[in-house]
Amino acid sequence: MMLQMNEKEIRLFQEFKMEKDEEKRSKIHAELQKMRKEREKQELKDCPFAH
Repeated sequence: MMLQMNEKEIRLFQEFKMEKDEEKRSKIHAELQKMRKEREKQELKDCPFAH
């Protein structure tokens, strides 16, 4: 099962790639990680191979 980023995650990832300030990059990265974990938890909850 391939997990896909949603539109908000894609925009945030593009912003992360373009950002030069390390502090802002760190904050964006933390937000992306949080969103990824929530998405994985939601999408993989019924997957028998994810456990």
